[in-house]
Amino acid sequence: MEHTSLYHGTDARIVRMSDSQRAAYKKGCFLAVDYIWDVLRDEYEYHHLKHFRQPLGYDPKTSTWAHPWILLSKAMNNISGHKNDNPQYEYGSFYLTGLRDRAVCYARDSFAGGESGMNVYDVVTAMEIVRPPFWNPTGAVLEAIKTVKAFGNGPAAPVLFQFDDLDFDLLETDSGSNDPEAVSLMIEYGSVRYTGDIVLDLSKAEYLHLEPR
Repeated sequence: MEHTSLYHGTDARIVRMSDSQRAAYKKGCFLAVDYIWDVLRDEYEYHHLKHFRQPLGYDPKTSTWAHPWILLSKAMNNISGHKNDNPQYEYGSFYLTGLRDRAVCYARDSFAGGESGMNVYDVVTAMEIVRPPFWNPTGAVLEAIKTVKAFGNGPAAPVLFQFDDLDFDLLETDSGSNDPEAVSLMIEYGSVRYTGDIVLDLSKAEYLHLEPR
């Protein structure tokens, strides 16, 4: 396989966490996701969140990709994939892409602690606007949500890592295939997982200056 540069976008605050801190944050995200899926699953699966369009002020003619209803829909799609065991939404692997711009987007969207945190942040933000009667997180779920919101509202620090010397034999697709042709295709058009050890050195990262979404 021809070697090419690979990129990983994230937030420097995530990199600075210890392994135990990252594990605790992720556990809290999954706890919040369990609650979100419990109270919003039917609305998502049977009504496609249409009951939230008007309360959130969504207008297909003028609303941008960063509109709360669009972000809510995207988050619920991600959560659905995770809950239905879609390997693309495992949230436990280290992902890379050959597309620098794609990695920059990942970095921008890591402000709430990676995609699992972003999913929680976007759903909660929408629920805080609509305030449906069934939305009443308490106890550990409420604390987890507060933690995600605090992280997401903190000073974002998007960073980009470039790798030029990784072992391409340790790359695989979301489905777990390490077929060279399949991996090459995903490097060019999507993202791949790296199964080896990775050390993220912030002194070698490119700090990105991005407009808030």
